[in-house]
Amino acid sequence: MSALPSTLSIRIENYTKTSSVRIIENTFGDGYSQRVPDGINTIINKATVELTGDYSDIATYDSYFSGLQGADNFTWTPPGESSTSKWICKTWSIITLSNNTYSLTAQFERVYDL
Repeated sequence: MSALPSTLSIRIENYTKTSSVRIIENTFGDGYSQRVPDGINTIINKATVELTGDYSDIATYDSYFSGLQGADNFTWTPPGESSTSKWICKTWSIITLSNNTYSLTAQFERVYDL
């Protein structure tokens, strides 16, 4: 596990947090249903983060996420939160905004690995 690179001149342009709950639900024939939380950590947190910077900084993040291969986690403190947590990144994309300004949009998912 490593920390998300933070020493680069990268700016977070947009941050979206999405939460959902993992449950087990049984539905019966008369319309009655029962629901229970599925496991200990039932809240699923995902974040979409858009970073902007010059090519070398964006390339650093691209290499970092490629190296993790979507399986290894990293530590990150989301904006507005005070503690770090473990995340994985399986999807990211890079676009050119101008001559030497690039944007990387990454989708993070919180994990509860040991």
